[in-house]
Amino acid sequence: MKKIIVILSLIISLNGIAQNLESKISNNALAVATMKGDYIFNLIVRTNPSILKNFKNSSNIKNTDLGFDLNSKAYYFYQVNDTVQYHNFMVNLIDKNKFENFLSIEKQDNIEEYLGYKFLFNNKTVTVWNDKILISSTVILPYKPYDYYSLNSPPIEEEESPIEALEESEEKIKTSKDTNLKYAKVTKVIEIDESIKTLLKNNVFTILNRKMNTSIAVNKNYNAGKKKDAAAYLWVKNYSDITNSLIKFTLGTSYKEIDLNKNFFGFTEFKSNLFFKNDEIRLVSDLKISNDWKKTYRKIYKSKLNKNFYKYINQNETLAYFSFTTDTQAVLEKYPTLMSDFYGALLPKMSDEISVATELLTVILDEKAIGEVITGDMLFILNGIAEREVKYTSYTYDENYRSTKVIKTKMEVIPDFTIMIGSENKKLISKIMELAVKHNPKIAKNTLYYSYKSVPFDLFFTIKDGIVFLTNSQKQINNIVNHFPANIGKHKKILKNNMSSFYINMEKIIREVPNNLLTKEELEFLTLIQNNFKETYLTASRLKGNKLKSEYVIKTTNKEDSFKPLLFFIKNFNKYYF
Repeated sequence: MKKIIVILSLIISLNGIAQNLESKISNNALAVATMKGDYIFNLIVRTNPSILKNFKNSSNIKNTDLGFDLNSKAYYFYQVNDTVQYHNFMVNLIDKNKFENFLSIEKQDNIEEYLGYKFLFNNKTVTVWNDKILISSTVILPYKPYDYYSLNSPPIEEEESPIEALEESEEKIKTSKDTNLKYAKVTKVIEIDESIKTLLKNNVFTILNRKMNTSIAVNKNYNAGKKKDAAAYLWVKNYSDITNSLIKFTLGTSYKEIDLNKNFFGFTEFKSNLFFKNDEIRLVSDLKISNDWKKTYRKIYKSKLNKNFYKYINQNETLAYFSFTTDTQAVLEKYPTLMSDFYGALLPKMSDEISVATELLTVILDEKAIGEVITGDMLFILNGIAEREVKYTSYTYDENYRSTKVIKTKMEVIPDFTIMIGSENKKLISKIMELAVKHNPKIAKNTLYYSYKSVPFDLFFTIKDGIVFLTNSQKQINNIVNHFPANIGKHKKILKNNMSSFYINMEKIIREVPNNLLTKEELEFLTLIQNNFKETYLTASRLKGNKLKSEYVIKTTNKEDSFKPLLFFIKNFNKYYF
């Protein structure tokens, strides 16, 4: 019985610690992200060792050596006070001595103490810790000097912003021909640094002293999106609040000319959960649409992909595809109003002119007729990757430097693709295609057309089953016109149930790429991908209620732990591009 009581007490205490961290995040935070401690350490430290440059013995560091509680969650949260932005990171400490021992001697000498907490300042960032918690906070100031929010600091010259002054201090100018100018700059930098220190101290102590009833921990919307088995969770309070804060920050006082009460795209709350399960990495997200925009989105994305598209998909010959379906008529009907609202909010003084222009656009457009020509269904398929001989223009020069045009050939990697576009007006499309080949006909048989112009490959067109086909493969066009070996397989469910989808078979694509045209580094990089990942797809569903759901999935080669190949890939990716 005593053992049970001890175990229950331990569980309660651990939950309490995690809850304490969440309870220190303001309920007014615009964005909050959380991730399990062990994942944080591996993704940030293992894949980017330079982040430990300020620590001693960093080459032999282990997960538990920094003193962080890897069994609890770490939190990031973004908040804005007026036009001053704060990026905050927070994690539990279980051994502050371990953390301090890994700090370089230079860093240890700069540690300051306030009210039982240790502070380490680095320009616009402060790291604060005690026995149980570590907080890192970075302040981002607006670019406009007259919008700079400072505490007890002298006026700043308009020709030089605080950010520029800070950058000068980072360069550590040691010599100057004009001693007085140098002294003036250094003095001002010190004053700005002290002001920033005050901002950071106030922000950190506000976080540490926050009460539960004003924290994100009591926010129902935030809590409703969390999944227990998720490795990471991201919550954005309101998309428009984020964009509006960035507008204020970037434009300074000029933002007052913009109507920030408008929700430009109709996006509000955003939630996303990341999972690592067996051989699958899965990111599931929900985007909430405001009531004002809900009907618009539902009407625009109500249509489904034309079923006839399924007849021209063969999974055995498909390396990748991208699909998109929308109601063209609905888009054109709503477009003038959407543009009027968008530009009217950005340019309120021009709202009358914009309104007249959009009304004229409504009169000119025949939405129904255009919607029949282009229905809004589109599917791009990558059938293969091949090495082909292509022609290109070069020039030779004689002894008098007179040029002569020469047509040469070279081997290039050319994608073998097919594009399908839905259309209900076959007569008009046929006339357009006939006009396109009128001045350069090469093949014209029934509905099959061939045309070569400035592109480095042949193009073939045809219309069938309410679909306009465009491809650079004679094999594909022959199959489409005669008899296509359809075998859609698992892709039917993906294409049928979603507004948009994107699929890549990484194994197949890499096998198709001619190795003789790759550099050693490119070949190594493709091999790195092939050894860790199989395929990936991204889907976006139609509006359900007032939510748009998206799902991004990566299938890995490791069937037991999908995090390991991701970690290995990121770590080695740095060798090629960083």
